[in-house]
Amino acid sequence: MLDLSGFDFKKFAEAGIELQLLNPVDGKPLDAFISIKGEDSSEWREALLTNAKAANSGDDQSADDQQRKMAFSLASITTGWRGISEKEEAIEYSRDAAMALYFQYDWIANQVYVALRDRERFLVNA
Repeated sequence: MLDLSGFDFKKFAEAGIELQLLNPVDGKPLDAFISIKGEDSSEWREALLTNAKAANSGDDQSADDQQRKMAFSLASITTGWRGISEKEEAIEYSRDAAMALYFQYDWIANQVYVALRDRERFLVNA
């Protein structure tokens, strides 16, 4: 018999991880870290629901609209960061700053998205 309690990943996703960003050119680790929750977290599920409601509104969605929705979703599971600056000035974490960061820098959004979808990363909290 399958005991589903062994597959309840929500608590691990909620605990979150710290993701070290990689240089998008050479793949080497950067001295920049983003703290995120996983795809089984309440925040991620709520963001998906919000985006689904927006998609069902009947309005045509431009590429920028789609990118904004992804930035919104990623910002919803971001809990902080360190080592991130722009023009040598540290960017203080906030949800709005996270949305702007993910909208502006696709390579960061992509790394965060890949990490949040990797349940195994979150099992370090097991």
